[in-house]
Parts: sequence; structure tokens; C-alpha cells
Amino acid sequence: MELPISLYREHHKSLQHQLINQIRQLILSKSLNAGIKLPSSRELAKQLEVSRNTVVGAYNKLAESGYLENKTGSGMYVVEALPDASISISSDHLIKDLASTQPVHLTSPPESKQSELYNLSEESAHYDFALEKTDLEAFPIKAWRRLLSKKLSSAASNMSRYQYPTGLPDLRNAILEHLAVSRGIVAEPNQVIIVTGIQQALNVVAQLYIREKTKVVIESPGFRGASLLFQNYGAELIPTSVDTQGIVIEELQSVNADLALVTPSRQYPMCGIVPEQRRLSLIDWACQAGAYIVEIDYDSDFMYQGSPSRAIHALDKSNRVIYMSSFSKTLGPGLRLGYMIVPPEMASYAKSTKTLLDYGLPWLEQAVLAEFIKTGAFENHIKVLRNKYKNRSELLVRTMQENFSELKIQGLECGTHLVWQLPEKVPAATKFKRMLSEVNVGIHTLRHYSVFGADRLTNKDRYALLGFAAIEDRKIHEGIHRITKMIDSF
Repeated sequence: MELPISLYREHHKSLQHQLINQIRQLILSKSLNAGIKLPSSRELAKQLEVSRNTVVGAYNKLAESGYLENKTGSGMYVVEALPDASISISSDHLIKDLASTQPVHLTSPPESKQSELYNLSEESAHYDFALEKTDLEAFPIKAWRRLLSKKLSSAASNMSRYQYPTGLPDLRNAILEHLAVSRGIVAEPNQVIIVTGIQQALNVVAQLYIREKTKVVIESPGFRGASLLFQNYGAELIPTSVDTQGIVIEELQSVNADLALVTPSRQYPMCGIVPEQRRLSLIDWACQAGAYIVEIDYDSDFMYQGSPSRAIHALDKSNRVIYMSSFSKTLGPGLRLGYMIVPPEMASYAKSTKTLLDYGLPWLEQAVLAEFIKTGAFENHIKVLRNKYKNRSELLVRTMQENFSELKIQGLECGTHLVWQLPEKVPAATKFKRMLSEVNVGIHTLRHYSVFGADRLTNKDRYALLGFAAIEDRKIHEGIHRITKMIDSF
């Protein structure tokens, strides 16, 4: 038996004194129960890498104090009746008394901090145009299984030790190679931090930069997960309007803020894509304000018209952009892997902060994903998925055009959902959503749990959000048919 004891040679108390105190505490806390035999002095000395005389002396003094009993020829045992029992009240009684007279008082968080971020238990309709979900049949199971089997051959040595807090080097390098081509981003591996997803990346940013009253520009409407997180850290949010081309830069001209959170590749939830000149203007503003830009890029892999714009990070020459993305839309949220790229001067601080959150993510998933990217399988998977979602988007639009005389839609260029401006004779979006749920059709509104700041739009109840990634083609036809039938009844 080995005792949970640690001795420190640089401590101001002697090794023997430390040993006596720690054994006494083990006995009083009942980690060492009455009657239990302690290791021999030779065994304990070997465990602690001290002289046997140190252990023998400690045992003898504990025996003299009445904590241990030396049974000749057998060894040292914890006594049945501790000396403390004769001079103090039973700790059991004390615990009971405290439990009955001292209620626990926990401070409740403010109401604004109790909001539920994701209503994951929300029931879906049979014909559900669900937001931000992936096709359940699209996961590349055969390629993943093959690579998983390959990596398992070296699993024993890798899974028996702590991993890199900032992520597997192979994965960080693979991500940089992918981003150089797809986003125009050039960075060093030590700037890349592997995270469980965008929400954890935002936590790293919040711990680094958010203090009470820290000013944060945030798109409105925008991503609610970020707004709740930053508010919980005490940030003062500065809601900023969006138009069909993303965040409105003109509103920032007189704003002094510390951070600006944007979704330029496809604004969530209104689908605007920020043009390059506006991206450059945002960088200029950040330089003048002394602010950092948090760039969330979550589904620009699905560009259906033209080429993807260069990331703001790729345009930035002043190291003011923190870029983050994840594999939730391309491979699935169950993988729980994403990444962030921080400015060079932030790398060591971000690493320390990430280490406080965890000591690294699971090795096996990272290793398989790194190989999946390096072999070109990831790029092939994206091409297949992009083509599938493009066809599904076109089917949705074509079916709606066939059924509605006037159709106003945003989001055709990119992403996995469309924004539909409802016809005038249709009731408010929230009411229309409830009515459609009665015929088993699910549409979504700007009141969706993932959306922040919809109240800034004067016509917020005239928009419906239709996701198409996770709904089958036949259900698109039937879903739109039921929506048409409902509209015709007005």
C-alpha cells in the first residue's frame, strides 16, 4: 500500500515533521481507518525517497502521541480509539449540527445570465427546415473508419499521456495548409489553438479580454451564443446594424470599443456577405479604435456562387484579427473540434488560458482529422457536401417559386439556410410558425434561441428562416406544399 503523501525538501519544516503531520491528517480524516496496518518503514522510505530513520522516527512519535500502535513482530497499526476523541466533540455530531443550523447561501446569477443558450430538447416537426444542422447521411464514415483503424495502432502510447493543450501539431499544420488555399490565411503553427468549437474559442477570448464594462461591438441581429457569453463576463455590448452586405461600418465611426465580433463570410442570421472593401474599412476602424476583431467563419465552405472572399484575417496587416471556425458544419457537431488563430503577440497568453480550460482535447479524434485533411479526403468531402447542399438550396427555391407569385429571399450565395421575407397577407412570423407546427411543418424566426438582437429590425416579424441541409428532397416538396396550402387559406 502506498500512502498519498508528498514531502518537500525546500519546506521550512523538516521531512519528519511533514511526515508526522500528513499521517496524522490521514488518520483524522479517516482515510486511514482504525485497525489498518501501515506500510513498513522500509517500504514507506523507498516510496518517499527518504532515509528509513526519518520514517522510523515519525512512526515512533505518532505512537507516543497515541495515533499508532506497534504490534511486535507485525508492524504499525492505527489505534482503535484516537487521542483526539477524549478532548473534542465528535465530528459526526458537529457535521449534523452544522447541517441543521447553517443553511447554504448561494448567490443566484442575474436573470439575464440564466437564459438557455441552446434548446437542444426542442422537438422538431416532421417537415422541419431546421437551422444550422447537417445531413445525417453525409458523414464520411468509410474514410473515417479506415483512418481510425490506422491511428489505433499507435493509440496506446498516445492516449496514455497528456496531449498538447493547444492541439496536436499535425492537426494545426494541416489546418494551416487548408486555410492558406481556402481562406488566404497565412500564420505560424503556434498561433493555432485547437478548441472544442467556436463557443470555447470565444471563452478563451473572453478570459483574455473581457472585464467589467469592456465594450464589445456585436452584430444585431447576430449570434446569441457570443452575446450571452460576453455579458456573463461583464461586457458592455454595442449592438450594430447589419444590411444585405453584413455589418454596417458607418455606425462604428464614432464608437470606441475593445472588441468587434463579426461573421463576415455569411452573417448570421441574415446571410449577408461582407465585401472586401468593407472588410478593409473594418480593419481601419479597429486600428484607429485600438480594438481586436473576432472573425467567426462557420460555413463559408458552402459557397454556391463565385469564389469565397478572403478572410479578414488574410487582409489584416496589423495583427488585429482573431479568426475562429469549427468542423461542426462540414463533419458534424458531435466531433467537437474547432480552431482559432490568434495574433502572434497573443499566442503565449492564449495558450495559458486554454490550458486553464483543459489540458488538451482527445488525441484520437485530432489524429484522425489531421490525416483526413492531409490526404485530401476533407477537400473531397467538402466538394461532395457543397454540391449536395447547392442542389438542395436550388430545389427549395425552385419549389417556392413554383408556388408563390412573389418571392423575396436572402442567402442564395452561401450557407445552409435562406431568409424568406413573408408575403403581406401572411401573419407575423411567430404566429405563422405556430400555425405551421399544427400541420407538422417547422420554420424558424428571428426569435430562434440562437439569434440575438432581432428587436433592432422594425420588420423582425416578417422574416422566416428556412434551413435546407438536414431535410430530405421529398420533404422539401411536401413541406412547401403544406406552407402553400396554409397561405392559400388566408
